[in-house]
Amino acid sequence: MKPRELLEWVQNSIARDRKKFVAAVSLMSLGLLLWGRLILLDRVPRTAVAIPADFFAKLTQVEQDNRQIERPEPVFLGVLPQQPRRDVFAIDPSRYRPDPAADNTEGRGKNGNSRVDDNARLEQARQDVRDLTLESVIQGQRPRAVLNDRLLRPGESIEGFELIDIVEDNVVVARDGLAFRLRLPRPLNPNAPGSLE
Repeated sequence: MKPRELLEWVQNSIARDRKKFVAAVSLMSLGLLLWGRLILLDRVPRTAVAIPADFFAKLTQVEQDNRQIERPEPVFLGVLPQQPRRDVFAIDPSRYRPDPAADNTEGRGKNGNSRVDDNARLEQARQDVRDLTLESVIQGQRPRAVLNDRLLRPGESIEGFELIDIVEDNVVVARDGLAFRLRLPRPLNPNAPGSLE
C-alpha cells in the first residue's frame, strides 16, 4: 500500500464511522505508551551502594551509646479542677453533716480531707507515676503515645493514670485530680554519632 492510498483509506474510515476511528486511535496510543514504559523500565540504571568495612562496628557503638539514656523525672503540674458529675442537680448526702455537735473537722479543708491525707495521696501518686515510661509520641490528627509498651490516645488509662494531653515530646497524665508531665528519655551522650539531637 502506497502512502497516498493509506491516507485515502484513513480519510474514508474517518468519514464512515468517527467513533470507531477515535476508539482505534486511542487504543493504539495507549499501546504505544505502555510499550514505551516497558522500554524505559528495562533500561533504568540500577545503583549500588558499598557498605564501609567499619559500618557495623560504628552501628553497634551508636546502639550502645543510645542505650545509656537519662530518664527524666515526672513533673507535678498541680491539682485538676473537679469536673461536674452527669447530674449536676443531684444531692450528695456526704457533703452534709448529720450533727454539727459531733463534728470534729478541725484542720480539715473544704472537702473534709486533712492536709496530711492530701500530702500522702500526692506522694503515693508521685511514686506510682515513676513506674510509667513514655517511649514514643505520635503526632497528627489523632495523636497517640506509647506508655509502658501500650499505645494510648487521650482519654485512655494505664495503671490508674488517665492520659490527658499529648504534646511534642511529652504527655500529661492524671490520677485523682493530680496531673503530671512525662517527657521522652534522652541519650546521656547527645553528641554521639547517630543520635537525633
